[in-house]
Amino acid sequence: GATCDLCVEYLPTAVTAPAPNDAGTVEVSYFDGLNPQTASRNMTAIAVTKATLTITPIQPFNFGTQATNSSTTHTYQIDNTGQTPATGLVASGFGGTPFSLTGVDIGGCPTTIAPGGSCTMSVTFNPTTSAAFSENLTITYNDGVIPNETLVQNFLGNSADPANLVYTLALYDFGNSPVGSPTIMNVTVTNGGGVPATALSGGGLDPPFSF
Repeated sequence: GATCDLCVEYLPTAVTAPAPNDAGTVEVSYFDGLNPQTASRNMTAIAVTKATLTITPIQPFNFGTQATNSSTTHTYQIDNTGQTPATGLVASGFGGTPFSLTGVDIGGCPTTIAPGGSCTMSVTFNPTTSAAFSENLTITYNDGVIPNETLVQNFLGNSADPANLVYTLALYDFGNSPVGSPTIMNVTVTNGGGVPATALSGGGLDPPFSF
């Protein structure tokens, strides 16, 4: 009734998936007390490619220039192009920078990605000072062969002072204007900030003033 364990290693040198399978036979020869005997069992296995993670920009890796204290989120797709699950995903590299992962686990991606699977990762850029920023995001994972394989992606972003529209003059004086005779004056507005002023619209003028 005693038992023992045989340690059998499978170390493929070429991919066999999806077919044919690698096949072999394990044999144990012994003497049963009367005659020599052999116990055998067939063994099969499929050699697959290791996990390989790639990142695809749904939105640019460069966030461009945005106003300080504003927040922008971009999304990216992470794909496992291998035939082995990518497990134990851990992200690092954004500490102390305006970049951060948004959502649970790896910016919304799980810590395991199935073979041929994908997920969407969200990265937020929220600068608080005017500067140019460059930071690498490193995702470490087990590819089925190497326990600490890495995927590295660089992210860029710039920040500048918010848009600030300033009139050239403190007062625009039309002087004496004859009734019924329009007087036109150009009012110059300068953007003293570092990002474009958008969604402009005019207002505040009551007759006899108009745009």
